[in-house]
Amino acid sequence: MNVQTFTYQVTGGQPAYPTVTRESRYRGPVPRVLTLEELDSYRTNMPEAEKEAYLRRVRRVIDNPNLCGPGMLPSTILVMIGQVLGGMGRLAEAEEAMTDAVTMEKAEGEPHPGAWLAGFLVQQDRYDDATQVFADVRLDNEAGPGEYDIYAGAYESADEFEKAETTYLIGIRIAEREGDTWHGDSLRAGLERLRKKVEPAEADGDDHAQQLLDAAGLALFWPRAEHAEALRRWPHLAQWLGEDWDEHRRNVECALADFQAQGIWPLILMADPDDYLAELRGEPDRRSLAVYAMSIPDEDPVSWPPESDEPCWCGSGRDYEVCCTLPAND
Repeated sequence: MNVQTFTYQVTGGQPAYPTVTRESRYRGPVPRVLTLEELDSYRTNMPEAEKEAYLRRVRRVIDNPNLCGPGMLPSTILVMIGQVLGGMGRLAEAEEAMTDAVTMEKAEGEPHPGAWLAGFLVQQDRYDDATQVFADVRLDNEAGPGEYDIYAGAYESADEFEKAETTYLIGIRIAEREGDTWHGDSLRAGLERLRKKVEPAEADGDDHAQQLLDAAGLALFWPRAEHAEALRRWPHLAQWLGEDWDEHRRNVECALADFQAQGIWPLILMADPDDYLAELRGEPDRRSLAVYAMSIPDEDPVSWPPESDEPCWCGSGRDYEVCCTLPAND
């Protein structure tokens, strides 16, 4: 710390006072508020030699929220720190920064940090971890079109074209439902760009939408009338929906029990043939069912399991213990 000593005399028509000596301690320049535009500019246009100084500055801002510009929170800064660290090859530090961001308050209008973390994990070929992180974002009801755009772009960059296509498709469905034209256009542009690189994924390939459903503990359920109508319209769906409603209910109950055994909180999404038809692009198949399920809003899912003497989740009107409860040996 630099110390300057100076003297001065106070006059003004009066006899001069004794000399007064004071010290002024120089503490460096006054820190400036860091704006989101400046932060992003540094991240995208920064010479390699300046990255360490950048990291020091933005970390000071995290410790002093008063230096955050309008609409910016520490979570936003930590995501960008993680991106810079990742570009420098400091992967463990990058993951730590983004993981910390997930636990913090999200800035309004900004994508959920979990989407950035999931995308980062995709870039490290950690697909199972990425799927789980993004499933957590969905369970927090935060997986909107912007989050899907980030996640799909990461898969596209990693040349995981089928996963990217499925993720773009889900994001487009959600954007259409929410009337989000800005992200919808971005997602469609991504899908168009992707399909110029590779042919559309085959229906019997790796089902990324189903992986997302399973990681989130979500099961697609067709009530009795809706199940019958779905099979009337698309008889071949019986191989995935069950030949009859009893088989369908049992399959869903088994899936929910498996989720619970894995420590995942199970939820049931209610299906409707008309909604499925409206969402359908291409042939009705297992993949399209999963894409449809991932586009169903999470506002009113049915929790599972009910108490034994409560009405069964399937809507039969019977108590759960005498309806869909699996036998003890199942």
